[in-house]
Amino acid sequence: LLDSADIFITNLMSLASMKKYRMDYETLHARNTGLIYAAISGFGHTGPRAGQAGYDLAAQGESGTMALTGDPDGGPTRFPTPIADMTTGLFTLIGILAALHARHQTGTGQFIDVSLLESQMTWLENYAGEYFAEGQEPPRRGNSHPQVVPYEPVQAKDGEWFILGVGSDNLWRKFCDLAHLDDLRDDPRFHTNAERVRNREALLPTIYHVVKRHTAQEWLAMLTAAGIPCGPIRNVSDVLTDPHVIERGMIVELEHPLLGPIKSLATPIHFSQTGITYRRHPPQLGEHTEEILSELGFTPAEIETFAGRGIT
Repeated sequence: LLDSADIFITNLMSLASMKKYRMDYETLHARNTGLIYAAISGFGHTGPRAGQAGYDLAAQGESGTMALTGDPDGGPTRFPTPIADMTTGLFTLIGILAALHARHQTGTGQFIDVSLLESQMTWLENYAGEYFAEGQEPPRRGNSHPQVVPYEPVQAKDGEWFILGVGSDNLWRKFCDLAHLDDLRDDPRFHTNAERVRNREALLPTIYHVVKRHTAQEWLAMLTAAGIPCGPIRNVSDVLTDPHVIERGMIVELEHPLLGPIKSLATPIHFSQTGITYRRHPPQLGEHTEEILSELGFTPAEIETFAGRGIT
């Protein structure tokens, strides 16, 4: 397989075990110079923590992102899905695609080293910029945006929450006109976004009070008509049954030999020329062994011999 493969991916924390079985990059590169070797680990394969075990939760904790997540008066909060694992997978994919592009020019593959810690650190984004610029520890802000105000979930008259995204000075003036907040619009403390950020403690209580005048649906209708970014806060069942999401093909249903019809999420990428098709169900263990061995040129008798030796 490796002699003709384009890409090899491993998530073993130490490459020493790969070298033991002669599956390290140097050995495989000597056999297949075009091979792209992607190694995922907790902390990378260089540096003082190379080879140390890493998990999604640990990466969330060590990256600084968990310290920023949650209520300002509460404790650090884990993101509900394995965001570090998923982010690392995406960056690994990006690296592989870049390496494939480079191989078209050089004819040679390369070693790609991606860690959970560094991948999760990329979510620091504006917080890292804030720290580099000011040298101070960014606080946990809950739902408040560090650089845009008002830009957060708010609670309406009926108790429902929705997103209010006043992301520019022009939108701020539109919102003030819509909500009949002439005094706030004309107040020099709130003229610009920078001033609103600086004076958020004086501004937000009034915004929260004004939002209580209407229901969430009434606000969403008015804000949408005015061109002000907004949206409902939906639960999982709401979004997975959304007609818009379904029409765009984000939900895939395939027949599974053991489970019957099963649904899953599709890719969010939509191609104009080479559309994605979903043909295979999630595989059972060893389901494609015979198919792969046949493609490699092994005869049915040889494959049967492998099976008899427990190679499935």
